[in-house]
Amino acid sequence: MNKQNRGGVEHGGNLRDFSERFQIHANEIMDFSSNINPLGIAASVASVYHESLSEITRYPDPAARELCQEIARMYTLKPENVIAGNGSMSLLELAVRTIRPRRALLVEPCFVEYRRLLEMVGAHIERITLNEKNEFRFSLAQIERAMDGIDMIILGHPNNPTGTAFERLEMLSLIASAKKKGVYLLVDEAFCDWCPDFSVSQEVKKNNTLIITRSLTKLFCLAGIRSGFALGSKKIIKKMKTLQETWSCNALAQRLSIAALRDTEYKGRCLNWFRTESAYFFKGLSSLQEIKVYPSLANFFLIKLKDCGKYPSFLEVLTTKGIYLRDCRNFKTLGKGFFRVAIRLREDNDLLLKIFNNVLSPQQLCMEK
Repeated sequence: MNKQNRGGVEHGGNLRDFSERFQIHANEIMDFSSNINPLGIAASVASVYHESLSEITRYPDPAARELCQEIARMYTLKPENVIAGNGSMSLLELAVRTIRPRRALLVEPCFVEYRRLLEMVGAHIERITLNEKNEFRFSLAQIERAMDGIDMIILGHPNNPTGTAFERLEMLSLIASAKKKGVYLLVDEAFCDWCPDFSVSQEVKKNNTLIITRSLTKLFCLAGIRSGFALGSKKIIKKMKTLQETWSCNALAQRLSIAALRDTEYKGRCLNWFRTESAYFFKGLSSLQEIKVYPSLANFFLIKLKDCGKYPSFLEVLTTKGIYLRDCRNFKTLGKGFFRVAIRLREDNDLLLKIFNNVLSPQQLCMEK
């Protein structure tokens, strides 16, 4: 496990670590661990980037006003309902520091940072475990029963690494229940660009206990720039801003994010590609006898080796071929044999399916041992 990240937390997309561990040049790695849009940066964003060189010599607007106004316009909110930051991760941390819950609830497996953030503020953490036999679907009744005595719930929607989400009416019911019981509901919509109908961003207009974080690094390929934002009531956002570090959203991030948000043609093209490729890749993974693949609304799939005894040979062969998967052993309630696989371009996906089929054949596994 990679221990180079803060707190020893492992994430996908660490090409340098993978390269050093397995002595493979970064350009030769096929990265299925990172969930960045493989279609690449929009031409409009690239153009703004090249025009923005002079921005690096100036301090950015500390309030990111133009970006917040653009976000507010997109979501039909007021700028006072928006805060921009250095990626959605920084805003998740800011929200937790703002609320400082004493008792929190997680639905696991989930993004491993949620637990770390709650531990940082000393919260006692309760958890609900998603059921593998039910394909890791959320249970509204189970979460609502667990709310008593809870100050905050953090929920990935869609969830990482399972790709699951509530149907809209269930999510609205959860939001209403949390509001009624005075429970802060922090909803991480980092992957909701891939399934926009599942977003509940509009609900912050009428809810003082709902906070939503969004990422601009996934669909818009701004992972290296770091850009995200949070939506909430004016009261919550105002309090978050008092705790946020000055200049938390850099000048390039502000300009590139505005360009990305305005490029509706690019987003529509990406969604059309995603719907086709997601269905194709899911069908291909499902055809492999040695793998169980779980349905997902996001741009990745959680898969499991049906025979975990094959795990060492499977992983060893993949790494020697330069295939980088997200090993899910450090997700609570998951273990050896679970992997998260990003959806890439058709050529890459076909190659991975072919390698999976070859690697998992009885003859190949026997030879590799």
